[in-house]
Amino acid sequence: MENFESIPEFILNAEKHLPNFPGKAKEVLEKSYDSHYSKLGPKEKALFHEIMGRSNTSLDLFNEGLSDLDKALKFCPVGGEAYHRVHKFRGIVLTLLYRIDEAKKALTPAVKFFEEKNLPLETAESYGYLGVALLKETKLTESLETLLKGLNLAQEHGSHFLMGRISSFIGIIHLWLKNNPEAKTWFKSANHHLEACGFTKGIAAVSVNLATAQLNLGEPEQCIEALHKALKNIPEKEHSKRSVVAIIHNNMGNAYMHENIMDREAAIRHHKKAYKIGKSINLKNGICHAAYGLVNALTKDRFNLPKNESYEWLEEILYDAKEIAEQSDDLMLNQTTWGALSNYYKALGRFEEAYMYLEMLMLFKEDHWEKEKIASVNTLQIQSELQQKELELQQAELAKKELELQQKRELSEVNKRLEKEVEFRTIKLTLKNRELEEFAYVVAHDLKEPIRSIVGFSQILERKLSGKLNSNEEELFNFILTAGRNMDNLVEGLLKYTTINIQGNFEEINLPNMVEFLKLNLRQSMHDLDAELHSVNLPDHILGVKVRIRQLFQNLVSNALKFRHPERKPVITIGFREETQEFYVQDNGQGIAEEYHEKIFKIFKRLHKRTEVQGTGIGLSICKKIVEQHGGRIRVESVHGEGTTFLFTLPL
Repeated sequence: MENFESIPEFILNAEKHLPNFPGKAKEVLEKSYDSHYSKLGPKEKALFHEIMGRSNTSLDLFNEGLSDLDKALKFCPVGGEAYHRVHKFRGIVLTLLYRIDEAKKALTPAVKFFEEKNLPLETAESYGYLGVALLKETKLTESLETLLKGLNLAQEHGSHFLMGRISSFIGIIHLWLKNNPEAKTWFKSANHHLEACGFTKGIAAVSVNLATAQLNLGEPEQCIEALHKALKNIPEKEHSKRSVVAIIHNNMGNAYMHENIMDREAAIRHHKKAYKIGKSINLKNGICHAAYGLVNALTKDRFNLPKNESYEWLEEILYDAKEIAEQSDDLMLNQTTWGALSNYYKALGRFEEAYMYLEMLMLFKEDHWEKEKIASVNTLQIQSELQQKELELQQAELAKKELELQQKRELSEVNKRLEKEVEFRTIKLTLKNRELEEFAYVVAHDLKEPIRSIVGFSQILERKLSGKLNSNEEELFNFILTAGRNMDNLVEGLLKYTTINIQGNFEEINLPNMVEFLKLNLRQSMHDLDAELHSVNLPDHILGVKVRIRQLFQNLVSNALKFRHPERKPVITIGFREETQEFYVQDNGQGIAEEYHEKIFKIFKRLHKRTEVQGTGIGLSICKKIVEQHGGRIRVESVHGEGTTFLFTLPL
């Protein structure tokens, strides 16, 4: 059977539809398969499967797209241009499937090959896709460096398509850094380039990101206008298959909840659409952001959720989001999901669960993300200044001697290093303060208000019922007020913890008073269990952050009560070993087998089923964090069935 001597018309026609109408491209290929595929030679079959793979990817059918690209590889000469071009597209599909290591293995050789063969546009596009892979991995510094290489090549060769795509990716990094004015500028530049080349699908995606920046800048009307523009640039018949549509509806829901508009019903409607689409195509970020948006729409500016309504539908969505977060290392998905769960439980009045997810959120987003943001901003500024300096030096070479040029270079480098040190410290301080301010807002405005309400309402009831209560009832009221005030103090302490440098704000803590505080706070639990709490050889004072030291000892004592031995009453001792300079909390409970002595301090590590013992698996990891923040260390001594002793060092 004869093979085609040149690329058939139906393949060229499919390729023409591919950028903006991938569904049409796929349809053209499928219609021609039975009558033409068997006549194709290896080169044409490779191109057939490449276009089919890219079409499926554009339609969010990532696994099908990857399968077609793998078929294309079978018809490509190993190591040739077509072979590396297919690997380039495989790389972006693997990135979208969060198979980042595989994506980098496909893209890195492609970049090297296209550079060696002096194919600048292929090189630029490969850099762009590799930058996206690094972006998904939250390696913002490497991502920026890679994207800037691709952008420079695209600019040199006048490719509006690549300039638009890569500028959009750089804008996304600015969004993550909360640098919204810069993000807006990059997205507008990307939109200009994509309009110049008529890439409507790309315009839709850029419009979504531009809308996010506009909403963050307090421009909800412009945000909604940009989102409608995005929808217009997606063919109606492909709406239900596109991940970008889910993102559009989530962003539309966020815009309708802005204080300048506040249309709660419209917001809920759009987030439900986003969830439905995300669920149908297994779009992880679409599901998690829909869950957060729905909780926000239902709870914003409300004391709690209406009691006469059923929220089973919302709990199903939150369950899907929680499963995704637990199975993912994606920082953004975890932040979004745990934020939604914390807000939801707070609105239901289930403050212990709300606090648990808030603690999870803060523990998860510590050093790695902050360092990446700082390094990325620094890299972007350095790259920009280096490009400008290179241009200045090229102009200076025309007029000055080599010795003068060398002297200027050395002086410039010294000044630049000094300036970068100042800028780096300023950026680091700014980003850290911003994160602390966000957390402080959540604590001050979302958690303190219901606590104050509990105390306030209890005081009102106490006054109204004054003289009508017996001694037991008055004592119960006192317990409620005391517990409420203690909760308020705990939240206030957490607020101070986030805003004060812990190393510079230690205070003298009276240990005997603290032990009495623990007995009062745990009075009911100890009475119910007939438990005893003793102190032995404790120093009068230690140095530390009071609310954290209280939390440390209370967590360990509560742990001893929770894991008591079923055949003997709990006896707990708080003491100090002078020979090792260690504090300890000792119990006569169930004990811990030696193989678990290290594992118990890991976050969420549980040794019992939830049906046996209630808990989150976070208590001991919090204790470890508190001790280490005070410059100490913590360890455990225990024999299974004979009790447990937790030992730790603190500043004296």
